Amino acid sequence: MKALSPIWFVQAGESTLTETIMMPTARSSDSAWKDCYTAALFQDDAKKIPALIGRAESEIVARARSLFEAPGDNAREMRALHNALRMLQVLKSCVKVTTTTDPNVA
Repeated sequence: MKALSPIWFVQAGESTLTETIMMPTARSSDSAWKDCYTAALFQDDAKKIPALIGRAESEIVARARSLFEAPGDNAREMRALHNALRMLQVLKSCVKVTTTTDPNVA
C-alpha cells in the first residue's frame, strides 16, 4: 500500500495565516493537483516556476470540477483547492517581482 504524504497549504486564521496539513482521504485519490502544486512551490529555478504554476492551476481546476460533480461532502478538499490557488497567485506575484528587480533572474 502506497503511503500518502501530507500536503501543506495555508489557511486563513482569525488575524494570521497558519500552516495546516490536509491528509488525502480515500475519496480524494486524485493526487495530480497536489503533485503539481508541490512542484511549483518547491522549484528553485525561477525560470521554471511560471510553467509549473500554470500546470498546477490547470490540475486544481480539473480536480475542483470533478469534486463539484462528485457525491458526498468534499468541502475540505475544495477549501484546500481554493487555498492552493491563492498560494499560487502569491507565488506568481513573487516570481514577477523577483524577475523584474533582479537582472540575473529571468
